[in-house]
Amino acid sequence: GAVSDGTVSGQPVSVPGVISQPVPETPAVETAQVETKNTGNPRFITTKYGKIEGKKTKNSYVWLGVPYGQTERWRAPNEPKAWTKTKSCKKKKKAKGDDCLFVNVYKPLQGTEEAKPLPVIVFLHGGGNVGGTANRNFGEFVKETGAIAVSVEFRQGAFGWFCSRGLSSGDSLGKGGNFAMLDIRLALKWVQKNIAALGGDAGNVTLSGFSAGARDVLNCTISPVMKGLFDKVISFSGGMTTCSIREGRRWSNEKLAQVIVRRGRFSKKKRALKYVKRMSKKKMNKLLNSLTDSEIRRMVKNTGLRLTNFPQCFRDGRVIPKSGFDCVEWGGYNRVPMIIGSNNSEFSNVSYQAMHRMVTKRPKMFKNRKQFYNLLKKAKM
Repeated sequence: GAVSDGTVSGQPVSVPGVISQPVPETPAVETAQVETKNTGNPRFITTKYGKIEGKKTKNSYVWLGVPYGQTERWRAPNEPKAWTKTKSCKKKKKAKGDDCLFVNVYKPLQGTEEAKPLPVIVFLHGGGNVGGTANRNFGEFVKETGAIAVSVEFRQGAFGWFCSRGLSSGDSLGKGGNFAMLDIRLALKWVQKNIAALGGDAGNVTLSGFSAGARDVLNCTISPVMKGLFDKVISFSGGMTTCSIREGRRWSNEKLAQVIVRRGRFSKKKRALKYVKRMSKKKMNKLLNSLTDSEIRRMVKNTGLRLTNFPQCFRDGRVIPKSGFDCVEWGGYNRVPMIIGSNNSEFSNVSYQAMHRMVTKRPKMFKNRKQFYNLLKKAKM
């Protein structure tokens, strides 16, 4: 059935045709050891890649901007390079294009001396997969729940999802353009390897997300390459949509046409698009490599409520099954206990924000401003 009782946790059902090629098994991982030097100060932790120093706050121990990977433009991410000196992880880090593969870790103050490992919740933020931030404060949350929270930053917009015949990823998993999903996969692997050093239980990891992040969580549940990397799922206001490779390439062609129009190569988008479609793979690759961060960021501004303006989670047959979410019908997904829901009054908040923008940008649009503000007030309730 579509709803799992958790009795076959982490074991996707094998169904012919779900994926087009064999997917490599998730390898066994080495876990990092708890740092016992540094006079027993819990702010100091030794990860697999090197020592990190966090800070103590009112409710928790916090490590900010901890690197879980490194990457190049439109390629699958790799593990971070090891460091020798203790890395300070006391300040928030701002994501910038491809330079964004980090996690923020929050650990409760109480119960840190107990031998029993703490449950772990990995959070994927919202923002339409074009914005948002991992820099949320989970101090109160970990205090109330007694769990460790890991907030993940990953590539956004066209940095994270870009499907084009001009790309040469150099990696079989990267060919489909699901780079952000591969970032999330690497972050989950980081948790498996390092969370024990922070007092967490690698066998009790809940993957959670809000809005676009919740959509990514649900895509993780149908992804064969995510097998065994999480044990439970909580999805807040997510969706179950995927895109075809063809849709992705059509969208990227249109965006490239817009780029060369802005550069002055063509005066009209229609002619520019015709030129892009006829480009050789080599010429398109050269064009892609010439794009600046600003040009890539400009490709996606508004995703639309259902993210329809920005194709993502491409059904490449490896990261995302060719069948998309249809695989749920026969149980061909990572079957773990799940909670799926939506946030109370979420669309009222969306309506409030939309109307507020309307009245501030176009104040003369409404004749009866009092009536408008009454409506605005109701939308906020």
